[in-house]
Amino acid sequence: MCQQSIVWSVLIVNPIGEDAGRYYRPGPGRWLGGGTVALGLAGAVHADVLQCLLRGRHPDSGGDLLVHRPSHRRAGWDLVLAAPKSVSLLVAMAPPARAEQLAAAHAAAAADAVEWLQQRACWARRGGVLVGTDGLVAAGFDHRRSASGDPHVHTHVVLVNATRAGDGVWSALDSSSLWVHRGALGAVYHLALRRRLEAVGVTGWRLEPDGSFDLSGVPRRAIDATSRREAEIRAALAREEPTRAARRAARGLTRAAASDSWWPAAAGAGLGPAEAASLGQGRKVSVCTTAPPAVPAAVATWLAARRSTYSVRDLLVGLAATTPGGASPDEAQAWAEAFARRALPAAGGRITTPEAATLDRAVAELVRAAPGGLGLAAAPAIVSSLGRRPELCGVRAAAVERLTRRGEGVVLLDTGEARDGFFAQASVLDAAREAWAATGHSVAVRSTPAAARRWAALAAVTPEMPDRPTSVLIVDRADRLAPAELLAVLRDAGRTPAKVVLLRGGSLPALSRACSEGMETIDAVTLGAPAPPTHSTHPTGPVYPAGPAHPTGPAHPLAASPHGTLPTGAALAALVDEWQVREGRGVLVGLGPAEVAELNRRARAALRSAGVLEGPDVVVAGRSFAVGDRVVPLRREVGRPGAEGRVVAVGDTPARMVVEWGDGRRSVDSWAARRLGHAYALTPAGLRLHGGAALLLGEPEDLGRDASRVVLAVRAGVARPTPEHAEPSLDLIRPELARRPSREPARDAPGLGR
Repeated sequence: MCQQSIVWSVLIVNPIGEDAGRYYRPGPGRWLGGGTVALGLAGAVHADVLQCLLRGRHPDSGGDLLVHRPSHRRAGWDLVLAAPKSVSLLVAMAPPARAEQLAAAHAAAAADAVEWLQQRACWARRGGVLVGTDGLVAAGFDHRRSASGDPHVHTHVVLVNATRAGDGVWSALDSSSLWVHRGALGAVYHLALRRRLEAVGVTGWRLEPDGSFDLSGVPRRAIDATSRREAEIRAALAREEPTRAARRAARGLTRAAASDSWWPAAAGAGLGPAEAASLGQGRKVSVCTTAPPAVPAAVATWLAARRSTYSVRDLLVGLAATTPGGASPDEAQAWAEAFARRALPAAGGRITTPEAATLDRAVAELVRAAPGGLGLAAAPAIVSSLGRRPELCGVRAAAVERLTRRGEGVVLLDTGEARDGFFAQASVLDAAREAWAATGHSVAVRSTPAAARRWAALAAVTPEMPDRPTSVLIVDRADRLAPAELLAVLRDAGRTPAKVVLLRGGSLPALSRACSEGMETIDAVTLGAPAPPTHSTHPTGPVYPAGPAHPTGPAHPLAASPHGTLPTGAALAALVDEWQVREGRGVLVGLGPAEVAELNRRARAALRSAGVLEGPDVVVAGRSFAVGDRVVPLRREVGRPGAEGRVVAVGDTPARMVVEWGDGRRSVDSWAARRLGHAYALTPAGLRLHGGAALLLGEPEDLGRDASRVVLAVRAGVARPTPEHAEPSLDLIRPELARRPSREPARDAPGLGR
């Protein structure tokens, strides 16, 4: 998928607070950026001076540096520029003089990259307009070890959120430019590092399976043997989506003790001190000072394998990914700009290449040539499915009919303006899946394993299996498929043939522009904002009453259909109902943010109906809060991760809200209120920070090592078989806390098991 980039080219950018300067005190530091000249800073970095700058104060007078100082401001960012593992091993095992020479090459490459960033992403805002500045205010701290003690040469560039514009006024840095340039900055650093290492005799690079380059003289076995922390993090993330929250939780759980045990592991894998000393020693290298020896065709092929249109920043990443040789930032930038001038123009001021344009045309032609009459469902099945889901009305009910009544070979399901994009798509696909299944169609989803578990929990859609025929194929995250990937998916489906439902977004937020421009030519079924629950008139069917609004689900009895399936809304309602019976003890768990948002909404509506929440609501960032609401901090600046508070007072604005935490009551201003979430439902990553039992929307196995905490699991899907004369039951799973969770439903609970 096009969002995945080569591992080393994506720079790590960590927002930091005002007290972060003390973290870097153990390491030597140096001032970087043109903005330090205006402040009279040079040479070594003193922690107190950096601390003063992060707090927005002048290092000499201690007064406010910024003219406009908001109550809450981002102190700065930590940009982590890390050398390849092979370089880190070489620095760790080489003789001292040689190690210093190699480390100096890394430090110089980091400074080169910061200078490149300063020339292109250092802006301030004046009245919504970007204006030029004197430069960045940054401090570089060079480290040679990871948190586990393994060799890890990297530089923390602490970027202060302050810059001086041409009018002499200091203000905040425009952070949007920083995020836009982060991938290219990583690429520029690695090109500069290779050039700097060439100058000291270290050459020869090999392309690794993950898309990065390592020194060919360093055995791959030695790299794997000394990457303990990375292996632990990957193991912790094996069962869930690698989101920022999940990575943060995984890092917190895998803090290996620092030691030097990597040394014998590296030596046993073929990289001892003697081998490290021989790499590049005494080798005379003539460094080329002209444009890098890149092959434009190789860069074009690399780019086309990821998306259809590009910026100059994308070209820099492609250059670093396909060119073993090094280049200075100026050389790399000049090469990328020359490439862009020769390329084909594309929408939005971007460019494309003949290779990508050919793939896009092939996608569009394949869509037009797709056979009709695929994925048709019987009218009674559609009527039955929609009748059991009165919450589906308006455009969403029309979307179900479009998917099941029109036999299009390829159709695009777009979220449009719907705020709950993934949940809206899941509800529509759940209804369509039931109609398809009742007509005899087999339905499968193509997605990552973690996302496939979310689809199974919400829409009872199973993953695609190579040995199982599929009548309807749902393609998750289709807007993130590169042109070649999308083309391969459509060709595979055409051989069956199978109806293809492409999802814009799906289990990830939708992109504003699909990676494959060919996808933009497909006629889309658009889901708008949720329609009011009154009634819906379908153009090709009868009028279905929606029934009265219900805070926790549809207004019909919770029961499985004759086809043995449970609607999404009923599954959610059953979970929240059981949570209510337990008087809110335990926490609701959804496998993704969309499910968590819906569970929180339903739980809060249930509490409001029960009179637990008092007084009016105040709405902050789309979330409503009232007296009695339980909340959790979404950012460390607001509270300790995993802490739970209770709203005890609410005014007419967020700035008048008071939250009671374990250590006392605190007023919450509008900035902090936007960083509060409801505590009724959490993702698996949040559950690790929260104690108590879990009521899960999914299967217990979805939580991995936390499965033993599940006391109730519900999903939309096949209900437990029952005799013909018995009432159908929900698909409930009630494992015991102290035992391995079972996938079998409770035998003594025909309904909710109360």
